[in-house]
Amino acid sequence: MQASPTDASVFPNAPQVLVVGLGAIGTVVAGRLLAAPCPPSSLRVLAPDGRTATYRATPPSLNGTPLPLPPEAYVEAAPAPGTPRPDLLLVAVKGPALSAMLPAIAAWTAPHTTILSLLNGISAPRMLGTAVPPAQVVPAIVTCNTAMRTGRAVEQHGLFRLDLGPRLAPLSPGAAPLPSPAALAAYLATAPGLSADAPADFADALWLKFVLNVGLNQAEALLSLDHGQLLANPDARAFCHALMAEAAAVAAAEGLPTASTLVARAEALLSVLSPRGRTSMLQDIDAGRPPEIDLFAGEVLRLAARHQLSAPANQLVLDHLAPS
Repeated sequence: MQASPTDASVFPNAPQVLVVGLGAIGTVVAGRLLAAPCPPSSLRVLAPDGRTATYRATPPSLNGTPLPLPPEAYVEAAPAPGTPRPDLLLVAVKGPALSAMLPAIAAWTAPHTTILSLLNGISAPRMLGTAVPPAQVVPAIVTCNTAMRTGRAVEQHGLFRLDLGPRLAPLSPGAAPLPSPAALAAYLATAPGLSADAPADFADALWLKFVLNVGLNQAEALLSLDHGQLLANPDARAFCHALMAEAAAVAAAEGLPTASTLVARAEALLSVLSPRGRTSMLQDIDAGRPPEIDLFAGEVLRLAARHQLSAPANQLVLDHLAPS
């Protein structure tokens, strides 16, 4: 990835960081950054709607250790006058909550802020780009062994990787220098237990993760199965395959050169899953949280309609799991 003239080749050694969304992914990234050799000079958590007191009373924890954050690290949606804006704004909310958080994200964004999207699916970066300058938005793919969340306690061990893509738009001439995605990835990779890269084939990796999630997350959520149960059930595997095939078909219609290989590669990844793992969508349903159906089935159906394709398996998921 070639840097533009306004790309900085390094990221601050001790940046100011704001985390939006302390679910499983947000908690893991925050916890790993706080344990880095050069941790953030400040790490704050956006806790709107009066949730600061809740976070302070029951701090989030990673693998049994509470995040080492002072009470003042939990901040409200509107920054107080004179409050420094972050160098890095990590967006890790669940898909259904993103739209409501856009005004707060915009309020915390300054010209020197990089917004890193850690949401599932392929549509969240575009949504962020409607609220903040698109050139400041960097999409990312999260790949990890199952992260299990119980209340504010998160357990995650083994693989946790972030692949960063190019900004949504080039930086304008004269804009404040921002770190290249490669420089940001290099900083993130200093955190123990977190690997990061800025691959040249980001679009292929993004669609592969999307196809995998469309099949795995939705099949397990609809059928209430963990990984091992899905793998052992031929009918469940066939339904997972049908969901993936519809997502791969829209990838082909969108012009992805590797679309014909996506389903086979995604199904190969199923064999390395922990049998006791449970997808984030299934965990959300079990906990009474709205699932990210719109990011998966909803997006497949929108793209299918654009290209005059049918997607009955994804329509079935949407019909049964979409919040009423």
